[in-house]
Amino acid sequence: MSSGKTIKKAVLVVAIAGYALLAFVAGMTPTSSKANTFPNANAPYQIPLDESPKEQALYLYEVLKEHDYSKLEIHLRRYVPELRKIDEEDIEPLDDIVTLALTATNPEVSEAFDLMIKGGRRGWGSFNTELQILFWLAEQNEFKKDDTLAQAIAMTHGLYVSIGTKEVKEAVRKDTKELLDFFRETSEWQKENFDYDLDKYPLETLVSLAWRGNRTMKSGIPWSKLSLTKYSGSSLPNVVYEKTTVSTATLRAMRKEAARLGWLSQDVNITASRMENYFFGWGSTEHWTFIEPPNNERDEQGYITTDNVDYQFNVNYLLGGRGHGDCGAETALVDSWLKSLGIATICTWRYVKKKGISVWGHREGSFASHEHVLYFDPESETWRATKLQYSSSWPGVFDSGPIQNWIFLPPVNQRAYLRYYSRETSSSIGKGNMLHVIDDIEVGKLRELYQMGIPTSDLKEWILYDR
Repeated sequence: MSSGKTIKKAVLVVAIAGYALLAFVAGMTPTSSKANTFPNANAPYQIPLDESPKEQALYLYEVLKEHDYSKLEIHLRRYVPELRKIDEEDIEPLDDIVTLALTATNPEVSEAFDLMIKGGRRGWGSFNTELQILFWLAEQNEFKKDDTLAQAIAMTHGLYVSIGTKEVKEAVRKDTKELLDFFRETSEWQKENFDYDLDKYPLETLVSLAWRGNRTMKSGIPWSKLSLTKYSGSSLPNVVYEKTTVSTATLRAMRKEAARLGWLSQDVNITASRMENYFFGWGSTEHWTFIEPPNNERDEQGYITTDNVDYQFNVNYLLGGRGHGDCGAETALVDSWLKSLGIATICTWRYVKKKGISVWGHREGSFASHEHVLYFDPESETWRATKLQYSSSWPGVFDSGPIQNWIFLPPVNQRAYLRYYSRETSSSIGKGNMLHVIDDIEVGKLRELYQMGIPTSDLKEWILYDR
């Protein structure tokens, strides 16, 4: 081995060791543990304490049916594996879920339960993994009144339990508890420093905030092993789950770094712009090394590191001072970094077939594309892109003419998720349950849309219902 290769390998080992240390240190944050609060003091019913756990569960199921929650009762009883055989420790979390449903004053609580019943199973014979995660959260965390944040976390992580190995299921159980703790802390931090509070976000915004997979459902990338679409018919391994979801340790470190860099503002539009301006450019910038996707850096397991936000932040950025990759890698990093501040985000991809161009070795005239985030502005209740992104132009490609715009959707409806459907349009051939597609929109109209902001009522339809 040459001395140059030896040095390069040594640097990589040091970087990975530093990454592990940073993740360990950042993770040394106390998390809340749930005290025994059975029976729930807020429950509008009297659970029979002298009965057996089985009888107590039957009582709670009857209470749900009496209050027009018959479908919820069926799904809890039949499709949550922990409730197939009732033990004493199962009654408290079941009691908390029933109390959450019956004491709700926010109609979105009932709406979220309906969506979990509709989309929480991948098919007939499968468990409702979204309700299963809500049960896990009830075991480990205290629910607030109208706790749509807890519901949103369960709604966006059920897919991982549905397609993941046993190790993934165990990781999701731990991670969702930590994520709820983190966003509880973030809500308090926002109330102390800003005029907005994520606890007041509408359901579709909380769902987007809670989704940690960002752009990893993207398909058609032969050089990536991290696309979730590759596991639609097979078990998702834990190594892929870990590399495609940002950790709460990284989110905490991101928040501190954003404050250090002076990005924070009462106006989320300014915060988002400061972040994008720091990294983005058509090519390499002071804080970004542009790498075309076929040449992306890989770790020793062969996985692309630029699609791994934990690695991108803790190694490339904290140790090297720069982000690495293309616009998709920058999108994934900014998506998580804004979420670390409690600013909800969703990823969008504009796409066009264009004659006379050649992109990354593809045949001439195949396609060109660009990715970036949309973020929620609580002041205007709209979803926007930064000026740097909505006004950006790839000369000869995104400066005029109709294009197609994809918005990647969180997996609240697991049926047919991770699958593309063929369709013929002038610009593309794909649409699936993970996408909202805006077909053949003029470039100028799309810029206007992202500048003015898309009303969150529209995003609600796209994220929760229009699929």
